[in-house]
Amino acid sequence: MLWTVLLDVALKGLLLAAVGLATAWLLRRSSASARHLVLLLAVVTLGALPFWTMLSPLFPRALPSPGVLVPMPSAFFSITVTPGGRTDVTAWIAALWLSVAVLLLVKAFTAQWLVGRMRARAHPAGEFAGIGVCTSTEISMPFACGLWNTSILLPASSANWTAERREVVLLHEFAHAARRDALARLLGQIACALHWFNPLAWLAAKRMAAEQEHACDDWVLRQGIRASDYATHLVEIARTFHSRELWRPAALGMDGCSPLHVRLGAILSASLPRSPLSRGQAALAFSAAVLIAAPVLALRPHLAGALTGSVHDGIGFVPGAAVVVKGPQGAVQATTDSTGGFRVAGLPPGRYEVRFRAPGFAESVSGIVIQNGREARLDRVLRVGEVREQLDVVAPGKPAAQRNEPPRRIRVGGNVRSPELVRMVRPSYPERAKQAGISGRVLFRALIGVTGTLQNLQVVDSPDPMLTLAASEAINQWQYVPTHLNGQPVEVETMISVNFELNP
Repeated sequence: MLWTVLLDVALKGLLLAAVGLATAWLLRRSSASARHLVLLLAVVTLGALPFWTMLSPLFPRALPSPGVLVPMPSAFFSITVTPGGRTDVTAWIAALWLSVAVLLLVKAFTAQWLVGRMRARAHPAGEFAGIGVCTSTEISMPFACGLWNTSILLPASSANWTAERREVVLLHEFAHAARRDALARLLGQIACALHWFNPLAWLAAKRMAAEQEHACDDWVLRQGIRASDYATHLVEIARTFHSRELWRPAALGMDGCSPLHVRLGAILSASLPRSPLSRGQAALAFSAAVLIAAPVLALRPHLAGALTGSVHDGIGFVPGAAVVVKGPQGAVQATTDSTGGFRVAGLPPGRYEVRFRAPGFAESVSGIVIQNGREARLDRVLRVGEVREQLDVVAPGKPAAQRNEPPRRIRVGGNVRSPELVRMVRPSYPERAKQAGISGRVLFRALIGVTGTLQNLQVVDSPDPMLTLAASEAINQWQYVPTHLNGQPVEVETMISVNFELNP
């Protein structure tokens, strides 16, 4: 189950991250706020994807009728995965994914905890636009922190800043706090932890963090700060940055995640739009994201399953039996090995009809459902097949002389020894039936007992009672060597057909 979820999440995650990055690239001439919103929606969807995939099977859905073969719907992708085997490699892969994801999640939340402890040890330094400002000797770069109650932490060296630099820094960090960028950054880290194997997820989270810095830079410039002055302050502050502590993933500082030269180019550019995102634009972007994500989340990859099992006769296994697996995409045949086992791999999910055939045994038919990426098992006990005898009685005018036929043997396989008809008495054509011109086939069903005699002789079809009586009187005198299964005599069904034919 975990392996199926992992593969489903990996494929959908690649597609969602690619769509988010492509959309952000198409909006490269739009404001940074618009690109940030698109990438934020992408990473939020990536973070929710594993939980959606695990919970979606619990949602009610229409199930097909048990007796109908269901055609496979077309899918966006189809993957052949052969599960099962003695060494379950997929379980190790799933365990590796889960272990790395847990480590990365622990790292992300540990960083939040460390920043909280650091904020608790910091010295209060007033407020800025309603947000608390503190100074700390443990940092070299100002940053905004806190998921709900946001604060701005300034390094101790900020006491030597000019009033203009302090205002620029506080404006930038206030923008982070007002936009709840710390929460968005944590959501990106969760998405990367769950999709650590997906390079596009990491790229989407990195681009989102970079667009946060660009959006905050635009907010500062909209407050009337000259672009050249702001760029100068940014360069001077960046020179003092030297820390790479564990708490850094939880910090949103002016160092940002975008290269300094890229930020400076965007700040000094006069052609880039810097307008904030309106509510209408945000609603439109959210609606577009839902329309894009919904079909991707609804996709279900067709992971090929497998069918395994064994064929036996109630006492021992039957080697060489044919196993025909018939589904909506055709039929596949396998043969049981020396231990009676079989395995058919590469089966798409759906309902299948399985036929078991072996010489000397009656054909058996079963239905089974192959689930997505799972291995099903079907064991079958075959019963000994029925014997069929057909006899023609031809009368040119008088009954044919009775004679004994040589023994006949049916085809068998496995551990079945076929019955032998050692004494067969031919029926006589009744005179009254010949005179009346009555002819036709008389069909009987009976059991060949463990002593070789016929038991429970029943008429299945007959054109006339006279022909029935003549045929049954002869058949009741037949003698068999009984059928043996694994050395023991067993009863077996037989069908006997006697054809009375007049030859003018």
